[in-house]
Amino acid sequence: MKAVCLKVTIMKPKKPNSAERKVAKVRLSSGRAVTAYIQGEDIEALIYTGFVQSGVAQRVTSRSKYGTKKPKKA
Repeated sequence: MKAVCLKVTIMKPKKPNSAERKVAKVRLSSGRAVTAYIQGEDIEALIYTGFVQSGVAQRVTSRSKYGTKKPKKA
């Protein structure tokens, strides 16, 4: 999957962790914009995104965390 870099920035993780993480906001070829972590010190380092979860479309609870639409009632 290809991606276009929109913005490179530094983020701080949630408590109790502390560091300055180098991240990039990228738009994937699927049209989705995600935050990607830049590994290592070099700008040529690999950029990888989070995880892809299977079965998200059938979620009923915690839908807002996964961006799932509300299921239609029959």
